[in-house]
Amino acid sequence: MLIGVIYIGDVPEKLVRKTLNLVSSTYNFFQFKKLLKVEATPKSYNPLRRQYLGDVLLDQIKSISLPEGVDKILGVTCLDLYVKGLNFIFGIADINGKYALVSLHRLRPEFYGLPPNIQLLVERLAKEVTHELGHTLGLVHCEDPRCVMRFSNSIFEVDAKDIKFCEKCLGKVKLKT
Repeated sequence: MLIGVIYIGDVPEKLVRKTLNLVSSTYNFFQFKKLLKVEATPKSYNPLRRQYLGDVLLDQIKSISLPEGVDKILGVTCLDLYVKGLNFIFGIADINGKYALVSLHRLRPEFYGLPPNIQLLVERLAKEVTHELGHTLGLVHCEDPRCVMRFSNSIFEVDAKDIKFCEKCLGKVKLKT
């Protein structure tokens, strides 16, 4: 399955490539190809919150046609995302859809007053990429606390889960890939 990658705003491409290589080596059915870089649509920004509406940015990447041979599109950004009803999100995707979006903003240790840790950031981003792509394959949130499809309401919950799908979720993924 070929996933086209779109960078939204300034994104550390080397770090993202390292992350996507980790995801591909964990699940060989995910392959990635950089497509392009775009700026966030101004209507996604909420100046009162100093955050960007994730569903508006997801709609922005949905407006980009899938190139031939590309099965899904993954948007990657460093912007701070939220959706109505939540203070923030690490990512967003359409269930059984073709589009997903992840943000590095709150995955960075620096956000929490800690020193930079590239390996930790790569692991966190890999989990969220896998999680959001899981949604595009029809998976919903899982109750297994170690499964990558477990909902993460905090960075501690991201760190507690694995990059891997539980057996139940993996079985569903294999039916779709």
